Amino acid sequence: MHVESAPRPFGGPAVEGYVYNQGLRLLSNVRLRVEVLDTDGTAVEEAFGWVFGDLTPGGRGYFVVPVQRVRAAHRVRVLSFDVSGGGV
Repeated sequence: MHVESAPRPFGGPAVEGYVYNQGLRLLSNVRLRVEVLDTDGTAVEEAFGWVFGDLTPGGRGYFVVPVQRVRAAHRVRVLSFDVSGGGV
């Protein structure tokens, strides 16, 4: 899996982006952890969210996770997901 993210440019403070499924199986229930970082890289806030819908093989899924404050530096990690379908 690969994650691309950025602070949301409008609306309330949030981090948004896409999770890319680089595997051969369908992924669902993809849970994310977003950490907002201060200038020295220390996490000052964490929030949790989900990717909308299922991720087909080679596909991507959108997410938006509300946070209390947005800074330029943040980190998004995939915490868990379910795997289904065939493949190698």
